[in-house]
Amino acid sequence: MEKFKEKIRCFLLKLDVDLIGFADVSDLYEKFKIAVVFGIEKSKISLLAEEKSTTFLAFASSFIDNITFQLKSFLKDEGYHVFTKYLQDETAQNKFKYNDPKFLKRYTFRFPLVEFAVRAGLGIKGRMGFLVTPEFGSQIRIMSVLTDAPLPPDSHIHFYPCRNCRECLEICPLQDSNNEKRQWDYCVGCHLCIDKCPSLHTQN
Repeated sequence: MEKFKEKIRCFLLKLDVDLIGFADVSDLYEKFKIAVVFGIEKSKISLLAEEKSTTFLAFASSFIDNITFQLKSFLKDEGYHVFTKYLQDETAQNKFKYNDPKFLKRYTFRFPLVEFAVRAGLGIKGRMGFLVTPEFGSQIRIMSVLTDAPLPPDSHIHFYPCRNCRECLEICPLQDSNNEKRQWDYCVGCHLCIDKCPSLHTQN
């Protein structure tokens, strides 16, 4: 299935996607084995938004949703089942392998996109929980589609930009700089931590 994997890559690259990875999620779902994860550089989205005379957030949502829909249609046309929580595909029954309440809470309401991206070898989970990639640092937006296509998954990468860095922790207005644990329940979504991240093209 390497040829089909490359076919998916080519399809997404034509849609202006910057990063593509394939994550093994067979331990999570009964029906779906692979999460196709793609990412788009934020500066590209910003430029396109300016051309359309709209805001970054408004354009990013529609742009990424459109790519997700096209990928979903592409995989279905190839004869495979697909699922994405964001588009609420009602034709696929999404069943989990476990019934533990904590497990269901984590994976039912939305995809853990950073986890999928890490599994797909796109980057690592930074100290504050966002994705950090070798190519674009933290300046990336990601999305994923589940499929039952028997695709070979990608491997984790060896990339450690956060080893000697605490800048994201120190700038968070709700975070004790001596505490590694993020106060997720009170996060205001200011993105200061992501914007402050100096990891672009650096490895410590």
